Amino acid sequence: MALSSYLVVKGQNQGQFKGGSIQKGREGWIEIIAYNHEIQSPYDSSSGMATGKRQHQPLIVWKEIDQSTISLFQALIDNELLTTVELKNFSQNKLGTVGGAGKEVLSYSITLTNARMVGIKSAMLNNKNPELTRYERTEEISFVYEKIEFHWHLGNKTAEDHW
Repeated sequence: MALSSYLVVKGQNQGQFKGGSIQKGREGWIEIIAYNHEIQSPYDSSSGMATGKRQHQPLIVWKEIDQSTISLFQALIDNELLTTVELKNFSQNKLGTVGGAGKEVLSYSITLTNARMVGIKSAMLNNKNPELTRYERTEEISFVYEKIEFHWHLGNKTAEDHW
């Protein structure tokens, strides 16, 4: 099953960042190859009751280096407020659901409001190893935020947290 993920970033100073996607309807979006996010809620191990406020870790995305790289570095350098950062996840539609089997549909998204970048790590695997030369140079981008929204588009369900 093919899974596609994209990032759409809007900065207060730079406007919408232009990524490398050329797919119809997603032109200029930033293609994502992996992401990770974690929220922890401190709890008492004997009762299971919460003992403090939820702790949001940065949303981390991995992407190939592309034209958005310069805008992302500039946002980090300037501590630019990113008014919205939207991670859009697409999946193959299942047989018998709206839109037809096999068609790629927006299934899940995560939207950050008032985000800031807190880190960029760039990497290139060992280019002397022939097994690794097929991989492009990548970056790991970390975002913190004031508000996060999760949206399951196939059932129109949402959850959010802010502080």
